[in-house]
Amino acid sequence: NIQFHPINWSILLESEEQKIYEEEKDHSFYKGLLSLATDLICDALAYAPKEREMEQGDYWFDMHNLLKAKYDSVNKENPDSIKVIVSHSQGTQIGLGFCWHRKIDTLIVMGSPIRFYSIRFKKKEPPPNVKRFVNFYSKYDPVKTLIKPMWDYVELHCIDKWWNLLRKFPMKAHAGYWCNKGVHKEIANILENVYI
Repeated sequence: NIQFHPINWSILLESEEQKIYEEEKDHSFYKGLLSLATDLICDALAYAPKEREMEQGDYWFDMHNLLKAKYDSVNKENPDSIKVIVSHSQGTQIGLGFCWHRKIDTLIVMGSPIRFYSIRFKKKEPPPNVKRFVNFYSKYDPVKTLIKPMWDYVELHCIDKWWNLLRKFPMKAHAGYWCNKGVHKEIANILENVYI
């Protein structure tokens, strides 16, 4: 009996990103690229290292409290349940960071920039509370990184065999994991073979 408990962390940033875009768009020739850059850069910087103590209203603080509250309520209702995080893009770094605070049985990441974020640290220890780590990627996705070179126990799953020609464009490749039936099937197999 699998239960999903989705968390949409992006709503914490949407209004501020839109405000920045609106203030900048009249001063930019490439409005489409400005929109993309605003989303990507703001998402990444919002999760940058803390320079001061975080407080309510700060993205980092609110996002971690959102995750902790969801995890703790699920754990209270089902303490023996298997905990799996499935995440994409910036969410993969958020999920990874959360694994330092709570026990996660499996972390599944798609289109993950985790290796890019690792540049912040001299030591690159794997998270201590993760039993299994699965990394879905496409060679056409410019945002993805392969996590296995950093941590040997990570399982790599290249999804390129499931792409059609249109999904080979860079941002379509990055955005396409959630709607790819091959990815869905592979995640279902991972969950079924291990946990059911």
